[in-house]
Amino acid sequence: GKVPEYVIRLRAGETTPAPWVNILANEDFGTLVTEAGGGFTWSINSGENRITPWTNDPVSDRPVEAIFLRDEETVAVWSVTPSPVGRDADVEIRHGHGYTEWHRLSHGIAQEQWVCVAPNQPVKIVGLKLRNTTDRPRRLTATYYAEWLLGSLPSIARRHVTCRFDSADQTILATSPWNVDFAGHAAFLTSTWDAHSFTCDRQEFLGREADLAKPAALQRWGLSNSEAIGVDACGAYQVHINLSPGDETELSFVLGAARSEAEAIA
Repeated sequence: GKVPEYVIRLRAGETTPAPWVNILANEDFGTLVTEAGGGFTWSINSGENRITPWTNDPVSDRPVEAIFLRDEETVAVWSVTPSPVGRDADVEIRHGHGYTEWHRLSHGIAQEQWVCVAPNQPVKIVGLKLRNTTDRPRRLTATYYAEWLLGSLPSIARRHVTCRFDSADQTILATSPWNVDFAGHAAFLTSTWDAHSFTCDRQEFLGREADLAKPAALQRWGLSNSEAIGVDACGAYQVHINLSPGDETELSFVLGAARSEAEAIA
């Protein structure tokens, strides 16, 4: 029979009383996912080697990773997940054994987003399926944003992160020498599609207000392709999507960790 799923249907503006969580993990790597799209990712040790921070706030559930969709003509920005900018439309969330899915229809686009962790690799795969339900061509971008931590305490670990883009392998790489047990380890963000643009500069992406619901960089055309060191290091990987009327396309982002940059690229 069909594998049981926990299904949450939220109308526009609705929230669950508290975050509803799914934990997706293999032996060495995992992610915690909430119905709104919050949570965090870790490698080897969920307390000492968090790839992205755990906000541990049962009320605000502030996301530290998110996919943003943008209509390149109207400059409308939204997310398939309720958070950070997806509460304007109905959404169905499905927590299953080893995956979580979000389904919604808005801006003339039927959208499906899903997340899982590979069984034997230290990677989290976040898939997007988009279908143009309108009778005109559509131009979109999808941008995956990740706030790097590479440690346990944001106040200490984040200031030591170095982030760069490897153009040959179309991969954002983040490293930190600070975390003694995991020094030299590398986190990475890439996609099944080449980058249209990227940035590793958190202030560029979020802007002065640092509000994930209103990223400053998504009010402009493209990202600056900047690399970064220290407290303002992030990963933002943007791809360009063209959809003819009725067209459907699928792509994935991959967030992972490895013991070195060379292993990450491999």
